[in-house]
Amino acid sequence: MLADAGGRRLVLTAFRTIIRCQGTSVDRAAIELVAMDAATHQQAWTVPVDLPQGYTDFTALPGRRGGSGLG
Repeated sequence: MLADAGGRRLVLTAFRTIIRCQGTSVDRAAIELVAMDAATHQQAWTVPVDLPQGYTDFTALPGRRGGSGLG
């Protein structure tokens, strides 16, 4: 998905991820939204979005951070 923000063209994508916790907290599933600057190919921003506890259906998000053209 493309977006214009602050005079920059951004490429937006989502990656599935597991947020690793420490102590008594449990790991949780999340979607990481990543915006990349289309001109510089640099990451503009990223934000994790927690998924409901026990959510495991990632069939709609086949990407993997670090293993893609954006990572």
